[in-house]
Amino acid sequence: MPEKFFKYLILICLVITFVIILQTVFLREKPAPSVVSPVPKIEVNFQILDSGRIGQLLPFLKIEAPTTTVGRENPFKPYK
Repeated sequence: MPEKFFKYLILICLVITFVIILQTVFLREKPAPSVVSPVPKIEVNFQILDSGRIGQLLPFLKIEAPTTTVGRENPFKPYK
């Protein structure tokens, strides 16, 4: 009795494994080929540079580097 049970149990496991492999590998839907879309043409409107609004813009302030030493002598040395 137990021998028949294990034979059928193994057979059922093999059938289930076969069905899962069949569905995941062979019956999988193939992805559609990708379609490359054309690159849109970029147009720059240079007329904005001639308008008076550009003259109202302020330049960035110059940031200077600090004159004193920054940081520790050995940054990898642990704190005490």
